[in-house]
Amino acid sequence: MVAESYSILGYIPKHPLSYLRRMRTSKNGVPLIPLKDFGPSPFLEHGIFIEAFEDCVSVRHKRMEVHRHDYVELFWLQGYGSVFIDFETYPLSEKSLIAIGPGRVHAWHVKKLIGLYIAFTQEFFDGTRPPPSALFDYPFIFGGEVSPVVRLQPKQGEQAQNLFREISQEFQKHENLAVEMIHHQLRSLMVHLARLYATASPAPFAAIGLVRRFRQAVERSFRASTSVRDYAQMLGVTTSHLSESLRLETGLTAGELIRARLLLEAKRLLLHSEQTIAEIGYELGFEDPSYFSRFVRREIETSPVELRNRIREKYRKFMQ
Repeated sequence: MVAESYSILGYIPKHPLSYLRRMRTSKNGVPLIPLKDFGPSPFLEHGIFIEAFEDCVSVRHKRMEVHRHDYVELFWLQGYGSVFIDFETYPLSEKSLIAIGPGRVHAWHVKKLIGLYIAFTQEFFDGTRPPPSALFDYPFIFGGEVSPVVRLQPKQGEQAQNLFREISQEFQKHENLAVEMIHHQLRSLMVHLARLYATASPAPFAAIGLVRRFRQAVERSFRASTSVRDYAQMLGVTTSHLSESLRLETGLTAGELIRARLLLEAKRLLLHSEQTIAEIGYELGFEDPSYFSRFVRREIETSPVELRNRIREKYRKFMQ
């Protein structure tokens, strides 16, 4: 356990590793659907799967309901519906591009949507590249300042659409060196997608280097530590340099970003699990449930119970 000490919240929550393991399998939490759930495919062992979205709608019903996963999904869709991603509902119309990164809680409300989606692991995308992952070069994967959805104009994104189709064709043909070809095509697709997302949200694409490493560290450790000093030490910089760099690139300080990540996980559990407030507090690493309640009230001026009732009422259609 992490010893209790001063941090931006007044303490560093303790977090037994058993909670991390339970997050992946708890029936009381958000279902985590693994890549292997797609069924038999020679590509799954490499960490890649591609399918028509309408096939997913017709046969993979639990993927329409609230869930998350530990890989990336990219969607190129046409038609109408909506997608719920981490407490935001995004209406879909005509042509839409959607990126859902690891851990993001989401669900679909489909009226009439067709298209393609690509699911792939970080390991597949990085190949032999050393850490940190190249995925952190693409902030639209992880949310935050960048919307995960881009609604495209009629003539926008033709190159990316063609790459979706080419990758799907390569996946279906199973030809020699198909994995290598798909890996190459996927990297090219991500560059095209980055340009489309940058058109919609240009500022956050400056988030490279230190910002990328900070986000990676927070995602790995936000339950164990909320101390800006701890993250600065992990990254080999001073606390003032870290917060100022983050503020310039994202508009938020290091402390604000850490607290936002912890609050997002609290909201996920309050909405999607039947755990008590105390159990959620312990799962998030708070030593005492009262610390958790105090944290929530300080961040959004409401209690965990009130927050649970409010968000369940707001997102009820995705919970049915």
